[in-house]
Amino acid sequence: LVDYHIHTVLSDGEGEHRDYIEAAKRKNLGEIGFSEHLCLKDVVWTMDPNRIEEMVKLIEELKKDSPINIRSGLEIDYLPGYEPQIEAIINRYSFDYTIGSVHFIGDFNFDSRDYIGEYERWEIYELYKRYFRLIQGTARSGLFDIIGHADVIKKYGFRPSQDISELLIETASVFKKTGVCIEVNTNGLKKPCQEVYPSSDFLKLCFQKGVPITLGSDGHRPEEVGQNFDVAIEMIKNVGYKKMARFEKRKRTLITLPGL
Repeated sequence: LVDYHIHTVLSDGEGEHRDYIEAAKRKNLGEIGFSEHLCLKDVVWTMDPNRIEEMVKLIEELKKDSPINIRSGLEIDYLPGYEPQIEAIINRYSFDYTIGSVHFIGDFNFDSRDYIGEYERWEIYELYKRYFRLIQGTARSGLFDIIGHADVIKKYGFRPSQDISELLIETASVFKKTGVCIEVNTNGLKKPCQEVYPSSDFLKLCFQKGVPITLGSDGHRPEEVGQNFDVAIEMIKNVGYKKMARFEKRKRTLITLPGL
């Protein structure tokens, strides 16, 4: 198995890279990828762009003697209008993969508990529509290999009373058309929504469209590497997937899920 969504002290995580490697080895993961947060807005959880080169060099050194495969990635906030700056950063370094995520709707940092009161100002269905338009834009940008936590808008348990099936179908179609992979991110199980990102219904739509998947814990501490992957694998298999994606130098290959 792989875990491609890990944050260390270089962004908003705890622990050094080797701590995560040791934790992954103990959990019998064959491959992990480090994907620090990078946001071009002024937020406390982003890494310093000036440290990206340091990070890439560190990971290249770790690859030489690691007991498991190590990959170099970056989780980048998709912000409409910032595509040229994002593209310049991606092209400057040799990443194995890039994750595109959405944490902002306009100036609303909906992913942060510090702004949870802002939800009261929104009609929730409208918020969902805006979110899914942005995540579709993330895929259409062509900048990213993986879409991160594709329905993270549900994180704090705010759910629209209206049916969102059409939003999900449309989004899954965009994922297929643009050729992106989506991560099955287990971090939502610890959040108020108490669900994997994406939900099983959304994942089923992605499977029906032929959208490839990979795995991510969104771990911010070494002990969170591979967290709840047993739950994720069961859901993935129940939906119908038999393969998952791995990445090297921005090239995607598919590997068979364990037990198949």
